Amino acid sequence: MKRIASIQDISCLGRCSLTVALPVISAMAVECAIVPTAVLSTHTMFPGFISRDLSDQLLPIARHWKSQNVTLDAICTGYLASPRQTEEVCDFFDLLAGPDTLLFVDPAMADGGRLYAGFGPDFPGYMRRVVARAHVTVPNVTEACLLTGTPYRETEDLSWWRDLLRRVGDLGPRCPVLTGVPFGPDRLGVVEGVMGYYDGLGGSTDRASSYEVAERTHTPVILVVDGQGRSFSTLAAVRGFLNFRPDSHIKGVLFNRLSPMLYPALKRAAEEELGIRAVGFVPPLGEEFRLKSRHLGLLRPEEIPGFQEEIHRLAEALRPGIDLEAILSIAKEAEPLPVRRRSLPRIRKKNREKPVIAVAMDEAFCFYYQDNLETLEAMNAELRFFSPIHDEKVPGEADGLYLGGGYPELYGKELSENASMRASVRELLAQGMPCIAECGGYLYLKQELADADGISWPMCGVLPGGSRDSGRLSRFGYGIMTARGDSVLGPVGTSVPAHEFHHWDSPENGDCFSFKKPVGTREWSCGYGTESLYAGFPHLYFYGHEPVRFLELAARRRDGECGRSHRT
Repeated sequence: MKRIASIQDISCLGRCSLTVALPVISAMAVECAIVPTAVLSTHTMFPGFISRDLSDQLLPIARHWKSQNVTLDAICTGYLASPRQTEEVCDFFDLLAGPDTLLFVDPAMADGGRLYAGFGPDFPGYMRRVVARAHVTVPNVTEACLLTGTPYRETEDLSWWRDLLRRVGDLGPRCPVLTGVPFGPDRLGVVEGVMGYYDGLGGSTDRASSYEVAERTHTPVILVVDGQGRSFSTLAAVRGFLNFRPDSHIKGVLFNRLSPMLYPALKRAAEEELGIRAVGFVPPLGEEFRLKSRHLGLLRPEEIPGFQEEIHRLAEALRPGIDLEAILSIAKEAEPLPVRRRSLPRIRKKNREKPVIAVAMDEAFCFYYQDNLETLEAMNAELRFFSPIHDEKVPGEADGLYLGGGYPELYGKELSENASMRASVRELLAQGMPCIAECGGYLYLKQELADADGISWPMCGVLPGGSRDSGRLSRFGYGIMTARGDSVLGPVGTSVPAHEFHHWDSPENGDCFSFKKPVGTREWSCGYGTESLYAGFPHLYFYGHEPVRFLELAARRRDGECGRSHRT
């Protein structure tokens, strides 16, 4: 009889880990030798679970088995409770894995774009050592991203998944398998509405409104209406939304902040009198369910203690009142959405290597259009993510620098105290490294930055002046930014779709570009531009204006002969 050692946790409640592995492996007529890494009251998706770490037991078990001449056909690892256990598992391999022992590693540590509760940001680095020893490893998409330093994203891009799988393979496992890939015709896509349904640019048109998105994509809409303090009057509002445009695309209605006692009557009236499907209600919820916010929106999930638990509590509160089957039924009415992919120029170095773009990504710099990162990769750039807070310098292999938006004002002290990083940025830009710095990245390049308490901290010193809280939302909205001279974005007259959204402001914001709102006559000067630099408050949209010159400069930077970059 073959024998497999299963090294993972025991969850006292929940269909996972050893409680599943033991019966399944045994049913296959294979002996399952168990090595518990921890005892959990429930699996990690339950809020407030209790865990007992068994790290001190792993190697004594292995040594005893060794003394008894135990042989193993395979060793399978799952949930490891601590960084220490990753080292002990590697020692376990050394003690008991023979030349024919299969090493199967499930790096069970994350899902849905984030680590499981209890794991710190450094844990993927420890797990990487275990994965490197594996013959077979089966990370899900989130785990693969964390193991390889790849920004997580939800996508159905087969080439992106293949590249992610290749990166996992580069860590050392012989056979990497990517699990949890959300691919298939039954996958549900959600388009989030913003503002009021018909509210578009300038507040005086439905252009670029949620309605126009639904109209152009032929997407069925579920209208959310507020029922607090009203009953049947809510239906009058629904009728108004249905009739305001000939084809509203509204197929269902969800009543928010509605008493459960009122819902049956409103559901019946909505369906019989208005001919629209009611898909449920959200009851009035207490303050304990309110997500905290700050001057530019919600707190990031990693800043909220017990965020996953809060989401699960909210889901349980919503579950009784929402008809998910009805929502899915409406979603299936959506017409196929044809994908129109534009051919983008691919920039390569003279030696045919990819230009490497260093992208700031940490607590202070986290606001990027995902489209921008994907556009850079589609144009043949290789992205290297780094932290201006935690790393000593810009990655040495970088050919260009991308400093995005975020919350540098909340980390002024940390950014300032990392003097080696500030010096690295300053020296590279002085040497002519091409750089795009948007909003928070732009503030990082200035002489100083005032934090939320008004304390000013030295920054990179590449640009003049400082910035501080203006006390209000400044120059908010979408527009077109036009170059008044040559810059890294292109020659004079180059126009780029952009937006501004910030509370911090500076008396010295540059005048190399003009920014014009799409509705009305409002226009202002902004930004700094040179042959190798763009820096300003406006966030750019690369798919609307390809950063060809930026990548070409990056591609030429290390050519020795300053030769020309090549497009394909």
